Amino acid sequence: MFDIEIIQLVKQYSNYAAETNGTHGTPIEEFQQIILDQHNKYREKTNANKLQINNDLNEKAQKRAHAEANEQPIQLSNDYNENIYVVDTGDPSKITGEQIVKAWYNEHYHYNVKNESSAPHFSQLVWKNSKELGIGHAYNGHRLYVVALYQPPGNIRGQFQANVDVDSHDERKSANR
Repeated sequence: MFDIEIIQLVKQYSNYAAETNGTHGTPIEEFQQIILDQHNKYREKTNANKLQINNDLNEKAQKRAHAEANEQPIQLSNDYNENIYVVDTGDPSKITGEQIVKAWYNEHYHYNVKNESSAPHFSQLVWKNSKELGIGHAYNGHRLYVVALYQPPGNIRGQFQANVDVDSHDERKSANR
């Protein structure tokens, strides 16, 4: 009985820290804005329109992040797609929104239009048909989970060429097209 109570308290405390302090003392709304701004910076490089924050998606992303942090993943709806960033860290304050989105974007070095699954985080980040974004995060005491949900969903087979452009400044663009 005592062990179960301790586990419940640990889970409750871990999620409390993520909800109230962002990943590093930053309020969640500010953290979400940083993630949105970084998405839109990279989307501009690939000729994709800016995303808008969707509060309903924020709530769903937050629930998903908590479920992942508690090792109780939930089924992803077909109404949206996701990117998840997971990092082992004793100090989530050292992880920035800029680092998170850059890690997803840097998959563009591996993107190949002939292999649609070659860079799924990158392709979802810049997917032209996605219009809305939701962000959630949770920290379980040793791992930080950041979830981005996109609506309409991206990474749809057969639609990559129309929805994913590699950065126009990337010399690889012509080699992979």
